[in-house]
Amino acid sequence: MASLSLRVAHAVASPGLGAASTYSILSGTTVTNSGATTIIGDVGISPAGGGGATGWGTVTLGGTLHDSDLAAANAQTDKNTTYGTLGGAGYGCGADGGTDYGAVLNH
Repeated sequence: MASLSLRVAHAVASPGLGAASTYSILSGTTVTNSGATTIIGDVGISPAGGGGATGWGTVTLGGTLHDSDLAAANAQTDKNTTYGTLGGAGYGCGADGGTDYGAVLNH
């Protein structure tokens, strides 16, 4: 008698990031830089008041700095929606679920 063992994997569609998709950094309070840094995408700070980016004299920014504007607020909303979707779907998301290369991750 032959036996057959199958593993079934269910494909799960990745949720979209919406307005947050162009952001390399998205913070709720401040973004602090020290040393020469190149950032490819946008940087958003919301809902903190203006002036949330410090140490930017050595930053090469390939996108736009959105400090407490509507674009940053919309990106935060979409990021929070995606985070909630991933958490509710049982994805293993979180700072301990991947490699963060020393970044400080807060939600």
